Amino acid sequence: MFWLKKILRKHEDEKFQEKYPFLILDPRVPMEEELGIQKEDVLQVYNNYVLVHLNEELKKFGFKQRGKTQQYYLCLDYGIVAYIEIHRSIKSFSIFDVYCGFTCLSVELERWKCQYGNPLLRYTKLPPYSFDTKDEVVAKQSCEIILQVIQNEVLPLAESLKNFENAIKLFEKIKNFRYWDTALCLCLREGKMEAAKKELINIKKDNHLNNPSLEDSYNEYVKDRLQYYETLIEKGKDVCIKEMLDREKQNKKKYKIK
Repeated sequence: MFWLKKILRKHEDEKFQEKYPFLILDPRVPMEEELGIQKEDVLQVYNNYVLVHLNEELKKFGFKQRGKTQQYYLCLDYGIVAYIEIHRSIKSFSIFDVYCGFTCLSVELERWKCQYGNPLLRYTKLPPYSFDTKDEVVAKQSCEIILQVIQNEVLPLAESLKNFENAIKLFEKIKNFRYWDTALCLCLREGKMEAAKKELINIKKDNHLNNPSLEDSYNEYVKDRLQYYETLIEKGKDVCIKEMLDREKQNKKKYKIK
């Protein structure tokens, strides 16, 4: 039966690519030179559509470019930043992926990264296919769907995060080891002390964080962080707000967020 499923899957993929010729299943192997695609030509197309056109359109939506990277951000309320990043494929110079998410600047950030992110296409319920720029036609189609998804899915979600309760609900879903304290930091930043205490209790009860299989060093890290937040809450509302705003200011400076 495996061979039948494989054939059906291949047929399904072929139909998908007929409908979306600018999306690809996997990075092309062998490399473009072996397929008769000239690297210089492809890079020119990529530069024109991704580095210039897409860049200009994202800025029209209000996004700013972070330094000279292919990372774009849009500052929202409560120290939340909407975030879009373009990743070039290491296997093919004409293929790229787009990731979108949200970052909270009140959290201690070891590096700049989405705290709640997905490949862009998942917002449309499509599988995480990659985008292509092998020629002008597919490059234009790639940029069109990217901008369409950002306008119809990402920006409305960003707008909803200007409501504090919506922001809390989103970040409470995060179970990433490094970002479990996001909702708690949001509450402390806004001086919502009772809500912060509730988040602290929920964190302590979370089986995902209190997993015996985790390394002792990580368990100690969580324990220390919880102690830090408990002590901070005891110091009162004003101290908590100042601490979170100071951290946000430091992160903005560190990661060049204006």
